[in-house]
Amino acid sequence: MLNNKKKKKINKIAIMVPNLNRGGAEKVAADLSVYFESKGYDVIIFVENKQKTKDYVCGGCIVYVHRSSGMKTGNSKIISFAELIEDVNMYRQLKKKYRIDVTISFMQASNLLNILSRYQDIVIVTLHSVMSKRTDLYKSFGYGKGIFKFLYQCADRIVLVSKYCQKDWINNFGDFFSKTVVIHNPVYVVSKQNCIVKNSNDFYSNSKMVISVARLDGVKQQWHLLRSFKAVLAVCPEAQLLIVGDGILKDALQNLSKQLGIQDNVWFLGFVNNVEKYLKMAQIIAVTSASESWCNAIAEAMLQGVPAVVNDCPGGIRELMGVGEKKQKYNLITGCGIITPKLDGKKYTASDPLTKAEIFFAKGILRLLQDDNLRKRMSQNCIENIQQYALENIGGEWEKEIYKLKSKIMLKKIVAILINVFWSMLTFSFKIIVSNRNDIRKKENNFLKNDEKFVSYFNVLEQWMCLKENGKSVERYFNDLGYKKIAIYGMANMANHLIRELENTTIEISFGIDKRANVLYGKIPIISLNDVLPNIDVIVVTPVFDYTNIKKFLLGKTNAPVVSLEEVVNYSAG
Repeated sequence: MLNNKKKKKINKIAIMVPNLNRGGAEKVAADLSVYFESKGYDVIIFVENKQKTKDYVCGGCIVYVHRSSGMKTGNSKIISFAELIEDVNMYRQLKKKYRIDVTISFMQASNLLNILSRYQDIVIVTLHSVMSKRTDLYKSFGYGKGIFKFLYQCADRIVLVSKYCQKDWINNFGDFFSKTVVIHNPVYVVSKQNCIVKNSNDFYSNSKMVISVARLDGVKQQWHLLRSFKAVLAVCPEAQLLIVGDGILKDALQNLSKQLGIQDNVWFLGFVNNVEKYLKMAQIIAVTSASESWCNAIAEAMLQGVPAVVNDCPGGIRELMGVGEKKQKYNLITGCGIITPKLDGKKYTASDPLTKAEIFFAKGILRLLQDDNLRKRMSQNCIENIQQYALENIGGEWEKEIYKLKSKIMLKKIVAILINVFWSMLTFSFKIIVSNRNDIRKKENNFLKNDEKFVSYFNVLEQWMCLKENGKSVERYFNDLGYKKIAIYGMANMANHLIRELENTTIEISFGIDKRANVLYGKIPIISLNDVLPNIDVIVVTPVFDYTNIKKFLLGKTNAPVVSLEEVVNYSAG
């Protein structure tokens, strides 16, 4: 911390993150919590209670929070926005309850909630992606790019993890009030003890070990790595590939390794807590990502003296490896590894020939596996260069940035008051709108039901009129089907028409069924819905608009057939 006097100004730092499981941004959140706690701050970590387990060591106190919204609109923006209001108010109350001075958020949903729930705290949001390449992230807000861009300008600071990401953000989303700042991810290797090794130990002593550390999904593009590694094995058959990570493409990648015939040299370890243990075994880390804002995996590999072979994807990898932005046509040898031409991201099959980029990637791996002197020089460079990103140094940058913002605290309090007033008015107005909308919907539904009811009755009466004009009667239906004793369900006007139609015929109407049995009087007995139904040949349902539900109910009370009046009329007219 900067000094004791300043310590009194900022006491409580909150970290908002969806979970503490397996992700790079989540690990940065955990590492910063350790740093801030070590400097004497009270640290509160707000974590969604979907997952109460955590894979990373963290400092401070964890508060599990139940969120209503999923940041996606689905079929109803009204419902989504109502849930968002509920979550924002909940986080504002939490900030007030814990007297938070500074709130730092990670991932898009947490960033949105952090901005909108501003109480009297300093609001800092972080971005861990090349946002122009990740339209899925800002679209997850559900309200479009414009609102996404506007909301982020309401934060006190937008922290990006590399200069490339900052430039990309400014070009695509703007920085109207100079709120963006670059703070690189820290390197702080933490792990749980007593980790269970998931596979055989056969690869431990291998001196030609390549490792990949990343989640197994489309952004990381490990299919390129497997295809390139087959070319590596053609020259260096003793090489082994460790794939550390889990994800939706695991089964597909395992199948691809079998189709390529390299499964005996490829180890899928899944997620591991002590990744540094496996990094120490490796000679090279391989990265085939479509974009990497910073790449924590490379940073942690550098800490273990492991150089990288990486394709020249958008992001901060060049910055991390100490080279400029100028692109190259062929493999670029840096102080900390080899950068190869960008991979195209297409999912090729095992039988497809290697692309030029995949061939260069394989050559990069082979160069480091075969040139021990080059690899050792790079290994030493990695260890020396990565020290600038040590947690102590990066944590210090965070503190300096926080105190820059703290110097403008009076202005921020005024802004916070205005935002709270605006949000309270918006919340109150929205509740009224939702209430009125629900009332309107109820009325609309009632009108629709009445419309359906009258249309169904009109159709039956129209057909019945045509039947009478042709000198026919509904008696035909009952005679043809052998129904002599019938009951009528629903004793309203349509039932009265049917009763008069069947007077002086051979058809006996034994009784009527109606929930208003205690107030209805007529020529035939009326029983209620709860009474035991006497034996009859058939029950005719006159409320034809709700025939399906009524039939289902009646079949639970009688063995007699249940038919609609519409069926009776249509048959008789045929």
